[in-house]
Amino acid sequence: MEVIVNNASFHFNHVKDALSYMWSVPLQHEKYSSLETLKENAIVMCDLVIELCSLEKDRLKKNTQARSEKSFLTRTQTKMGEMKKNLAKKKTNEEVSQLIYELILSSENKSTLPGFGFCSKSHGDKLKGNPERDSILREQ
Repeated sequence: MEVIVNNASFHFNHVKDALSYMWSVPLQHEKYSSLETLKENAIVMCDLVIELCSLEKDRLKKNTQARSEKSFLTRTQTKMGEMKKNLAKKKTNEEVSQLIYELILSSENKSTLPGFGFCSKSHGDKLKGNPERDSILREQ
């Protein structure tokens, strides 16, 4: 599969890889973008992914053995519709970027590790939030 972004062509072996790359593009300028611009870019990406999934499903219609890929594409289209609804509720850039990072991780069948971090129970330390998620958002 070939994806062209900003006149640069990228080749991917699987739709999941293309989607992860496409979603990482709006995050490259997250620090410098306003909330509305970031939301608008994410909504445009949702629409592009929905279009890509429908094109891929049309291409796979004749192939009866591509059932799992077709169901993945249908689930992805549904996720994009939910993502557009969730974006409207977000009030800060950090919330929007967190939603996008979680989408990328879930599309790769990964997630942040709940309870990830070190603390000393003998000293009464407690973890505040998810340290892995905090480190991802801090690195932006």
